[in-house]
Amino acid sequence: MGSRISQIGGSFFLPAAKHKDAFQAAQPIYGSYVEEGSTRNCFNLLEILSLWGYRATVDTEGNFVKLQCTNEKLGDEHKVFVAIAPYVRAGSYLEMTGDHGWWRWMWNGITCVEESPYDSKPKPNAATDKGVGKLLNSILVTCLGGPGGDPDEHHLTAAAKAFVALKKLGLPITNEWAESSLRGRNTYVIDFLEAEGLSKSGLFDGTAATPRSL
Repeated sequence: MGSRISQIGGSFFLPAAKHKDAFQAAQPIYGSYVEEGSTRNCFNLLEILSLWGYRATVDTEGNFVKLQCTNEKLGDEHKVFVAIAPYVRAGSYLEMTGDHGWWRWMWNGITCVEESPYDSKPKPNAATDKGVGKLLNSILVTCLGGPGGDPDEHHLTAAAKAFVALKKLGLPITNEWAESSLRGRNTYVIDFLEAEGLSKSGLFDGTAATPRSL
């Protein structure tokens, strides 16, 4: 608990017709930043989610169409995400980065699970590999902040992890500037990449040794 986090993407939908059920499911839940019994003073799901550090956007029909993290530190919000999961549209997700890497909270219509591409193994499936590659390249670009970006150490770490995962899976880096940006970064990034099993001489020419598991 307590590591730094930030949200870098997401897609979320909870229909207005399910608010009452989701509210009743979430009300008994408490955790690191939500004291037991504190949700008794909440009148709706918006207020409960706010206690957990998440701001919902509501459309004109009352549906929750976006969920945005307002926390700076990771708690155990996954508890409340699991509680409301049966009422959240399957396929909803929050894309996060933090001190321990990148992950997604994914709703599947039954529960909410945490997924990370860094543990992915190569599969003999071109469509799957293409999807993983697209996702990892998206993380790399987002965390670097574009060609002229000036990411902090926190986002550089996430970018470096995405880079290592792409190399590990043998997938292409689709943005040349992203690769150049990492190449030109300080020794902190180079040291990180070397620690993951990529030799400095082979970091960017495709001849690097296979990294160890992330």
